[in-house]
Amino acid sequence: MRRPASIVLVASVSFSTILAAGTALSGEIRGRLLADDRPVSGVAAVAVPWETPFEEARREARRQAAPSPLASVTTGADGVFVLSVAGGVPAREFRVRLEGGGVVTAVVPGTFDTQETEDLGDLAVVKGARLAGRVETEQGTPLAGAEVLLVSSRGRGDGLEPSVQKTKSGPDGAFRFDFALPDRNEVSVRADGLWIQPLSNVRAGAIPSPMIARAAGSIVGTIRKSRQTPAAGVLVRFEALGKTRWVETGADGSFVLKEVPAGTGTLLADGGDAGFAEILGARASANPVTAYLTPGARLEGRVVNAVNGKPVPRAKVTALGPRGLLSTRSGADGRYLLRNFVPGRFQVRGDEPRYTPWEKSGVVVRAGEIRKLDLPLTPGVSISGTVIDENGAPVARAKGSLGPATQTGIRSFLRGLAGQEEAAFVSASNGAFRASRLRSGDNLRLTVNHPSYEAGALAGLKLLPGTVRSGLTVVLRQGMVLSGIVKDEKQEGVPGAE
Repeated sequence: MRRPASIVLVASVSFSTILAAGTALSGEIRGRLLADDRPVSGVAAVAVPWETPFEEARREARRQAAPSPLASVTTGADGVFVLSVAGGVPAREFRVRLEGGGVVTAVVPGTFDTQETEDLGDLAVVKGARLAGRVETEQGTPLAGAEVLLVSSRGRGDGLEPSVQKTKSGPDGAFRFDFALPDRNEVSVRADGLWIQPLSNVRAGAIPSPMIARAAGSIVGTIRKSRQTPAAGVLVRFEALGKTRWVETGADGSFVLKEVPAGTGTLLADGGDAGFAEILGARASANPVTAYLTPGARLEGRVVNAVNGKPVPRAKVTALGPRGLLSTRSGADGRYLLRNFVPGRFQVRGDEPRYTPWEKSGVVVRAGEIRKLDLPLTPGVSISGTVIDENGAPVARAKGSLGPATQTGIRSFLRGLAGQEEAAFVSASNGAFRASRLRSGDNLRLTVNHPSYEAGALAGLKLLPGTVRSGLTVVLRQGMVLSGIVKDEKQEGVPGAE
């Protein structure tokens, strides 16, 4: 999932003030939040300390609270935020979470550190909808105090990653979330000694049937480094249709895993640098099990300039897998290393502010494997200019996208629907736009759309890697207004149709 191109609004006082101030003494992450192409105010941008998947799992096993935010700021009427995070040596890694303001909680892809400044540009957020349900026992008794988790599905289409929202069921077993997606929600419930089947692809509104808590089994056993050496501090959980909470092995390597559902699944043991273990076909039983740690997976390579092959230092390299986000940075020679992680399938991303992000999905790293993967980053293109109407008046909230000039008409339209047209900008109130980190090309077409105007375009643009093109003007002509009603086969109105 590629982060949207970076945009700086020429009209924004907060942006120009920051730029005029010179180098910041602390890390600064900037952006603008849009919902349905309109700025969203009142959304909190929160700097949350980044935890490795192992650190996060260990905190869960110990039932510890999440680390306190490093900083927070709220978007203004223009949807803009400038999140300042105090610097330090060494720099501290963090993620940016977006919450409140009526939008679905989400996380900006990748990590940042307290010594960097980055412009995220326009970020599309989604207005939240209410989702409610109930938790009951098999006897129909309300289950109070259960922990309920809501995750908005990946593949949201807005360039952001899901973030877990949590709440507790009330005395009547009821729970409610106010900021769910319209659909593709995942709901799971945790309660001591009980198992509740998680729900996927849940639509907003009321869940029609209660979620039933059933008696669960347990798995007891030992994790060892060798026959003579127990493995202390290893994190263990059971994975099937859902996942149990993590537990931590004691000094003798022993563990007791509760809340295990009926049926078979995978018993996973994550020892961090010590390695990992898996038992396939595991099930709840009174018979103890023993698993031995084996070396974890490893991913390494170089981050290079795709044009000249030179190393790109301090590029962020992340690998998003089924158990969380791995992150590191390339060294002065462009080399990076991610080591001792649980194997699986990953989405690998390379990112540096002067380059267009590089991404590769479906990267499989197997147990004990040293997978080599180089990341070629292409210098980004920057453009700026103004969108005006035929009378020379500025046009606000016009959407610009960049794509090959060889395809126009219906082919260009279909490319846009398929996400092959690169979103570039939404013009400010004075019609100004600026976009950076765009993909290069020698025959590109900048297309600008607005609901009240005919589409405008600049074709034949030659934008080589690293090009900065300013002074562009796109003229939009007043379009004909067409109105009507979209109905289904029952002649009922269909809201939200595009």
